[in-house]
Amino acid sequence: MTRTIIALCGIAVASTALAQETLSAVAFQTGTILPDGPRGPSGGDRYFNIQGSASGGGEFDSYGVARWDLSSVRDEFDTLFPGGWEVTGLALELTQDNAAFTNDGFVAVYYSIDDTADIKSALSDLFFPFFDMGTPQLELGDPDPILSFLFFETASGDIDRFDQAGGPGGGGESLDLIDALKDDIESDDLLTLVFVDDIDPNVSATYRGQEPFEGREGPKLFITVEGDGGTGCRADLDGDGTLTIFDFLQFQNLFDAGDLTADFDGDGSLTIFDFLAFQNEFDLGC
Repeated sequence: MTRTIIALCGIAVASTALAQETLSAVAFQTGTILPDGPRGPSGGDRYFNIQGSASGGGEFDSYGVARWDLSSVRDEFDTLFPGGWEVTGLALELTQDNAAFTNDGFVAVYYSIDDTADIKSALSDLFFPFFDMGTPQLELGDPDPILSFLFFETASGDIDRFDQAGGPGGGGESLDLIDALKDDIESDDLLTLVFVDDIDPNVSATYRGQEPFEGREGPKLFITVEGDGGTGCRADLDGDGTLTIFDFLQFQNLFDAGDLTADFDGDGSLTIFDFLAFQNEFDLGC
């Protein structure tokens, strides 16, 4: 799990402070669902494929299911924002892991409210295609995809990133943060997305699965929230309500650890100017 923090400017008369925080999590389960069920343990953990029925894959025709455990992310948001928090942004990163059969084509991503279906074992009830006589095999939170994009093969290790601004193909590949999806993240520890070929049966999109390899990670979510930080004083890093030498020590520890909470000048890197910005805020008091 990685984190970045961006402080929002505000008038220092309120007793609380709003801030934005972004945390990330990699899918703990990925399933490539074939005509006879989920792909077996080794290949099923390593690879995450969406392969259409017209792509020549035959027995390897597949759709993908990715599932995230967001409990640690939500716990950290709760700690950072005791006054509450709200999801304001969501990004998805997929790492290409290509093969000889990889082929460009369109992929649709659906949000599912089924966080319990078996997506890994031979006992699973799931099989390709996802839409069985028009009925989805996993219950959807919305009948429309939250994301449609063109998979375009580049190189293994390359990352396709999608957010509300768009994706590699431009603004038309924006990830729709629908209310149901937003509410799910705010209230539930598990999240499930389904990746299908129903827009283009010729696609063979090949991504890294849950098992990392040579720096390649499985599907990764970046969740941005806005929350109430409670004290309203950014320089009060130890959160005790007063500014003391311990806040200086906490800043030093954060800076040494490379934690962007110490990025007080907001330039995305840690430099001497962050020390100066912290000292100025400390001198202003709370």
